[in-house]
Amino acid sequence: MPPLYRRSWTVYLYIARETIFSFFVAFLFFFFIFFVNNLLLLIQNEDILAKNIPIPEIVLIVIYRLPIVILFAFPFGTLVGSLMAVARLSSDNEILAFRASGVSTARLFVPIIVLGLVFSLLSYYANDYLLPAGSLEQKKLGKRIFLAHPQLHLEAYSVTPVRQENMVIMTGEVDDDFIYDVVIFDKTSELDRRVITARRARVLQNADQADVITLQMEDVFTQVIDVQEHERFEYSTADSMEYNLLIKPFSYDVSLGPMEKTAYDIWNIIQEKEKEFQAQLRTREFQVRSQLFLIAEEVRLLVASDSPSSAVLNRERARMENLYATYLSLRGQELRNSELQRYLLEFHRKFAFPFSCLVFVVFTFPIGLLARRSGRIFGFGVGLIAVIVYWGLLVFGHEIGFNQNYSPFLSMWMPNLVVLTAGVILNLVRLRR
Repeated sequence: MPPLYRRSWTVYLYIARETIFSFFVAFLFFFFIFFVNNLLLLIQNEDILAKNIPIPEIVLIVIYRLPIVILFAFPFGTLVGSLMAVARLSSDNEILAFRASGVSTARLFVPIIVLGLVFSLLSYYANDYLLPAGSLEQKKLGKRIFLAHPQLHLEAYSVTPVRQENMVIMTGEVDDDFIYDVVIFDKTSELDRRVITARRARVLQNADQADVITLQMEDVFTQVIDVQEHERFEYSTADSMEYNLLIKPFSYDVSLGPMEKTAYDIWNIIQEKEKEFQAQLRTREFQVRSQLFLIAEEVRLLVASDSPSSAVLNRERARMENLYATYLSLRGQELRNSELQRYLLEFHRKFAFPFSCLVFVVFTFPIGLLARRSGRIFGFGVGLIAVIVYWGLLVFGHEIGFNQNYSPFLSMWMPNLVVLTAGVILNLVRLRR
């Protein structure tokens, strides 16, 4: 290999090692921040500590949530890490030394842009494969936890409404074996209101039906109130009673939201929702044309009538005004499919956010060259400011995309376009010097 190529590869590897090291430091920083944030949200929203979920299951839940942490840590780690690397090389005059030895600034940028592309692909993999897989496994784990420990969802001294089953369950003290002072409000098959009380109940898995749990109740009192005649009621007592509950209203929903689906799945859903939206548009167009036909028909009948009276004219005028007002309302009505817009935004975010890694290195290279001292600290500080600005643009883009029905493509790619434009301009200015 000629000396020139050997020298170039040595420079490339040196800059690549510096960039990877700085990226690793920045990645760990953002990984820790997003990990703690997700852990706190998990504790607050899922209440896993209060429910006394076994430690191994909690560890698995945390592991399954790691892909979303990686998803956010990769782009921001790339932004801050590449800026720290270039700023360190610039502040230590290594960039100047490379240029003095005949290596152009454009060639120094090559390993950084290659790493930006690699980081983008890894971030996309985490976003489009690891995140959906982890979310699905987390939801399946939630269902397995409920099957293994169903009493965790029937907490002590609580009132649990189950809307899907039209019932309310009240519980007293709960220990590892029994739920005490159970009260169930539900309806019979004839829709009569029923109240069931039990001194205590044991929660068992149903051997015959996988999606059903059984409350094995003791010292049971049942009262049924006639839905037609409230004064009439029946009551009964029993030493024991088995009450079956469908798991689905209590357990985790294993379906995935837009963010938790792959880009391919989202695209298929978009196609279906596009068909639904086009059907809505055709229905609205038919209604507008029908209204115009009614107005034209009223005008034709009025013209064909012989010398109508003032009362008839006033009545027809009022009717035509109402028809015209309805026509204007239909024509001016803006149809919007919020679900379609949400999936379109998520589809573009699936690509825009991971590939921001590539955009960031274009922006950070000329910024890092400005550092004169304390290179890594300079890069870290400026990088944090850039992260805050980019995050603000991302939130703003989502808001105008969803609430203002703005173009999903521009809403999600707008932060990248802003950063890329700034980076290209700065690079051109730098290269001309």
